[in-house]
Amino acid sequence: MTYQPKPGDAVFARTKTLYGVLIRGAQALRWWQGRDWNHMAIVVKVDPDGQVWCLQMTKHCNLVRIQDVAKNGHVKIVPIPADLDADRAVAYAYKQLGIDYGVATIISLAVNLGLPRFLNFDFTRPGTLICSGLVARSWEHGGWDCPTSPFQITPGQFDQIMGGGGTPVYYPLGERNA
Repeated sequence: MTYQPKPGDAVFARTKTLYGVLIRGAQALRWWQGRDWNHMAIVVKVDPDGQVWCLQMTKHCNLVRIQDVAKNGHVKIVPIPADLDADRAVAYAYKQLGIDYGVATIISLAVNLGLPRFLNFDFTRPGTLICSGLVARSWEHGGWDCPTSPFQITPGQFDQIMGGGGTPVYYPLGERNA
């Protein structure tokens, strides 16, 4: 039996872009377990026909079908923890529609990965998020106590925090894209 995604679930993505390869490589320096994932989204609705819709950060926060989160790549679904309020998490995520991607946050993350862990620079601009920050902040609004800065969390670090589990999903369904 296949897991059926639900609103509030986290989507971890492995894309095949150069940007994705660079993110995975940099994350592997600190979060080896989560090195396979370079992008995230949050499930916000599932249509009666089973179509799964997600909010993700690209240039802006936008609504996409799950199969468009990682074109030519693959995703895995990590269920929202049972003790969190999925409705509140999704409501927060919807409020982020249209906000800008946090380019300054990515720059500070890149700098921080090259520094000792006790040094940490945060160039986060108010009103912006990165992909994993969107999911972390949404879950926080649902009651999650994020163990690190939700604005600076990476997909690899998020995966490690969640224990590396989840259900792989390949699109087109049933096909594995290597």
